[in-house]
Amino acid sequence: EELVSFEQEHLDLIEERIKGLKESDKPRVYAESYKDLQYGTGSVTNAINPCGGINIFEELNGTKDIDPEKVISENPQVILKMTFNTYIPASGYDAENTTQMAAKIKDIENRTGWSNIDAVKDGRVYIISSDASSIHPSIFNSYIAKWLHPELFEDLDPVAIHSEWLQKFLGIDFKGVYAYPLMEDN
Repeated sequence: EELVSFEQEHLDLIEERIKGLKESDKPRVYAESYKDLQYGTGSVTNAINPCGGINIFEELNGTKDIDPEKVISENPQVILKMTFNTYIPASGYDAENTTQMAAKIKDIENRTGWSNIDAVKDGRVYIISSDASSIHPSIFNSYIAKWLHPELFEDLDPVAIHSEWLQKFLGIDFKGVYAYPLMEDN
């Protein structure tokens, strides 16, 4: 009951803050799976709408290779890239720094023609580990909501929520890298 209550409290906060948004206030989001230029339904695509975004490839199901020109023409305002603890960039509980995540963001930004995409121009390319989603949606969605609507979630600290969850339910301290860049890294 305590776990369910914790989850619901944080998910309700996100829902409450985004519920009055007009469609024009919701950023258009390209969610890239683990493999470059691949879309895959899952935790990141499932978090976009509940966190106040518009998935530019909402009509796709399953895992699909994406034409980079299609991303350019859709001009997302935010790009979310998934990673996993055994992938590069390194992430999760055992990741010790953000060097590989920063390099992966540079790779994405340097794709041919992508410098014209609003997300790249505005520095809104983010990487998130599936380790954040495998813990619980309250944590994962807190990172996504903060990235999509920093002005609505200025007081939200996803790392503090993550840390509290780990301490309260697993009895372990927060360590590692689950999302990059954090708002204070920008």
